[in-house]
Amino acid sequence: MAEQQPFRYANAGHSRQYREIHALLLYWKDDDLDAIDEIMALQRVFDTTYHFSSVEYWDIPSEEPYIFVERIMDDFKRHYSDLNNLLIVYYSSHGHLDDNKHMIFSPYNDVKESRTPELEWYALQIGLEHAVSDVLIILDCCSAGAALLPSDVTKFSASKEGGVTELLAASHFNLIAPGIGEVSFTSSLISALKALAERKETFSSSDLYRGIL
Repeated sequence: MAEQQPFRYANAGHSRQYREIHALLLYWKDDDLDAIDEIMALQRVFDTTYHFSSVEYWDIPSEEPYIFVERIMDDFKRHYSDLNNLLIVYYSSHGHLDDNKHMIFSPYNDVKESRTPELEWYALQIGLEHAVSDVLIILDCCSAGAALLPSDVTKFSASKEGGVTELLAASHFNLIAPGIGEVSFTSSLISALKALAERKETFSSSDLYRGIL
């Protein structure tokens, strides 16, 4: 196992480094964005540039997507959640809010089509927020910032039982994310990660976000 684990948690004057970093990349098996090249480029940066302890990537099926992702995430947490570890969960495709302002993932932009598969992300996020590890959620989709909305079902809190959950979002509440290509959020994320790697220093999610802007 490589020793370099560059992310650190930094908040309110406190800082700590991680023993292991594990990443989980999620995308739809069939969507209308064709972002697989960007996603695989990010996977290579995590794997070969930063030497994360593990990097998993899964394509979400259109049939019973919630059951599939719930199982994947439960296994991910069970194997890797630890006080000394950081878990990174990344998603790229479409996102929107339902009538209750809950975050929903889908493979197609036309969410009004009754046959469009949907994944209730807000419900899955609760499990991440209660992980023992610190968790960094990276959402490259429209309305990504809505994952921060406090409600009776999901909250981000540094005082919760377990680790700290942080979010890097490609867009604000109910806004459109940049499209696939050089100006996409994932492309900017890759560029920022490569630039930070050249510094050969630890960095926080805040440092990474500033590099993306």
